[in-house]
Amino acid sequence: TVDRVFVAAVDAPLLRPSLIVMLLSRLGDSMIAVPQVENRDHPLCAAYRVTCAKIARRLLAEGDAGPIALFDHATTVRVTEPELRSIDPELHSLRNVNTPDDYEAIQRIWRQISGGPRSL
Repeated sequence: TVDRVFVAAVDAPLLRPSLIVMLLSRLGDSMIAVPQVENRDHPLCAAYRVTCAKIARRLLAEGDAGPIALFDHATTVRVTEPELRSIDPELHSLRNVNTPDDYEAIQRIWRQISGGPRSL
């Protein structure tokens, strides 16, 4: 059976598999391992124990929606920026695409890191 999962936003095309492995390994006895950069948590790039679903359902029923609320009710390890940069020096894994400008920026980064003109 599965006891942990990785949750990622669908608009994070530069997510590194090594970052996923790191976050899953950092769970330890905690329920959540979440990247934190400049005091901002990234809940859509995090590892969760499946038992968090029970807490999340309760919070939703109480009207306390959103993944950030879950961090106050479940043991959470915040993975620091230096730890994240050891795997992803530019933190590209945490970049997402919400606008045409974001898309163009991601395309430029992709060309730099892939060494070619290919598009994502």
